Amino acid sequence: MENKESFIPYVGKIIDIKQETPDVKTFSVVGLDGKKLFEHIPGQCAMLIVPGVGESMISITSSPTLETHMEFSIKKCGCVTEWLHNAEVGQEICVRGPIGNGFPVEGALKGKDILVIAGGIGIAPVHSVVNYMMDKRENYGRIQVIYGSRSMADLVRLEEMQNVWMKQP
Repeated sequence: MENKESFIPYVGKIIDIKQETPDVKTFSVVGLDGKKLFEHIPGQCAMLIVPGVGESMISITSSPTLETHMEFSIKKCGCVTEWLHNAEVGQEICVRGPIGNGFPVEGALKGKDILVIAGGIGIAPVHSVVNYMMDKRENYGRIQVIYGSRSMADLVRLEEMQNVWMKQP
C-alpha cells in the first residue's frame, strides 16, 4: 500500500491525548480538514515529524475501520517523543505515511484462528490488527491475545482490553 504519496507529509492536528501509562500516551490526530489523514493497513506505521526537533517512526494504533481519526500510542523515549508528550490538544504535527507492509488481514489470516502475543508498547502495531479483526469478526476464527508488561501500571490500553476485547465472542 506504500506509494509515492506516502512520502509527502500531511499536516495533522492533535484532537485528543490520553495518558495510558506513566510513559505512554495515545494521541488522536486528524488532518487540518478535520478528517482522517490517510488510509492504512493494520500494522502499518507513519513518520511523525516535529519541525525543528526531528522525526520518529510510530505504529498506527487505530484500526483502518476507525473512520474519524488516527491514533498513535507513543512511549516517551527520545527528543521527538518527549516533545509529543509535552504537546497539547490543538497542536499541529506533520505525519508521513502509511509506511510498511502491515499484516495480511485480508489474505493469509482470513478464516484462521489468531493468536496475538505482545509485550509493553509492542501492543501498538497489533492493537490495530485486533480491532480490525473484531470489527470484521465474521472473517476470523478464534482470536486470543496474550499481553504482558513489566508491571500492571505499564499495560497500555488495559481498560479497552478488559471492557471491549474480553467481552467479544
